[in-house]
Amino acid sequence: LSLLLTYEVYSKDGVGGVQGLLPFTGNPRPNAVVTDPRSFPLNTQGFRNNNTNSLRAQADYDLGGATATYQFAWRREKRESFNDLDGTAISNSTLGEDFRSSANTHELRLTSNGDNTFDWMVGGFYLDETINSVFNIQIPTAIGAFSRLDFDFVDNDQKNKSWALFGQESLALSDQLDLTLGARYTRDDKDKPDSAQIIRRLNAMGPPPLQTIIQNQSADWDKVT
Repeated sequence: LSLLLTYEVYSKDGVGGVQGLLPFTGNPRPNAVVTDPRSFPLNTQGFRNNNTNSLRAQADYDLGGATATYQFAWRREKRESFNDLDGTAISNSTLGEDFRSSANTHELRLTSNGDNTFDWMVGGFYLDETINSVFNIQIPTAIGAFSRLDFDFVDNDQKNKSWALFGQESLALSDQLDLTLGARYTRDDKDKPDSAQIIRRLNAMGPPPLQTIIQNQSADWDKVT
């Protein structure tokens, strides 16, 4: 029996990505042009906070004529960011993201041992992932009561599942030539049970929230390869 356990942590912080206007002929706002690649005329301070934690494990057990292998992986990801969307100090458009993902996978394989005339492998795989995210965009307009619009793109408890069965055979036709055949059946299921696009106004004197567009969807696919 052999065991391998791995834990990994990833973190990335800072002001995040920024954008700016490059010089071009006829630019009506030359004071918004970026002339220093490390200095941007923004009116919104951005930030980015990315964190990922992952755990991986593999167990191999020698059964004599074959080896049984089990692999497990778990990953939790978090992304938070806020950016100046227009890249200027003149307008004030912003883009925000709040993303959470949790996923785990399992794979079990049985593989023949040694260098035989006939070698084989069979196995199965399973993935289960849950995603929660909100993308927020705020854009100024010139439409009176709607002087500032707020858009939310929301996914609550989005589920991604996938499972597969696979096998492979290799036949030694000679010392220099093998014939290998393999097949895999895969099925994917995706479900968005609570998703929506929400449009609001940010002017307190304007009308109530404008529109909520429900975007609940589900689909599945399967294929032999």
